[in-house]
Amino acid sequence: MTFNQIFFAALYTFIGVMVLRCIYISFIIKPQTPQDYMKKANYAVSLFKARNYANKILTEALEKFENLTEEERAFLHFQKGINDYMKRDNVSAVKNFDIAWPFLKKAKIPFSKIYASIVVANYNVGKKDKAREIYHHLMQKSKYDPRFSSLGYLEMKIFK
Repeated sequence: MTFNQIFFAALYTFIGVMVLRCIYISFIIKPQTPQDYMKKANYAVSLFKARNYANKILTEALEKFENLTEEERAFLHFQKGINDYMKRDNVSAVKNFDIAWPFLKKAKIPFSKIYASIVVANYNVGKKDKAREIYHHLMQKSKYDPRFSSLGYLEMKIFK
């Protein structure tokens, strides 16, 4: 066997094992902690685009754990909102974003372009004033993370 044959055989074996591990985590094991539920939902979305299944998992976590911190509860609702937004269900997305927004508003969150979905979803359901308010609040976060200023394209795109 040549080096290339050995290398690619090992690579394909590794990829196969990783895919099987993700399937196992996403669909077989029973999560024990809120973080396990989040991980399971993330695998379901990132590997299989199973957004409905992921939302079911996140809802199960919200119902199972009554003593979640504000941060955990906000993150679970934010993830559900993202899944709904990606399914183009802006009404459900806004409901989840409304629950997560009070925490996101006051927290020093790291930048992600996905925060634009909160603004766009609110705009799409007709809550233009709320969308503008959220947009301006996110832009103020550029004081501690300059990358938030990259959301400025929303000003030109939807707030004409």
